[in-house]
Amino acid sequence: MKTELSIPKELLANIDFMNTVNGGMSFVTINAKQEEEGYRLNLKAPGFDTDKIKIETKDNRFTMSYPIPVLDGEAEMPYFFVNFPLDPKVDVKEISARRKKDDSISLLAPFKGFGGNENDREIYIEKY
Repeated sequence: MKTELSIPKELLANIDFMNTVNGGMSFVTINAKQEEEGYRLNLKAPGFDTDKIKIETKDNRFTMSYPIPVLDGEAEMPYFFVNFPLDPKVDVKEISARRKKDDSISLLAPFKGFGGNENDREIYIEKY
């Protein structure tokens, strides 16, 4: 039995219009590697306003997200670039992020020594 899928022409026209107006979709590039002093993450997000990117640790998770308006701008929903468990070896209070001249973001999550750790934190992105 074959099921017919019917997509309204108005919806297809709206998608095509939004794709044209918004310039299509650009691909986000994320490179992460473990170094001797900690984890290094580089994010390139062409077409995204890097001033609005939110980096935080909460409930033992690490996230980098961008707010997208929904419900005709009455609310925001996060578009996640990164969302993964936070390694317990990371010193949360020492995580630093810096925006480079090419608008990419470089983040260093250093390993901690002994002692406690802060779990919930928003990370400020320094400008080059």
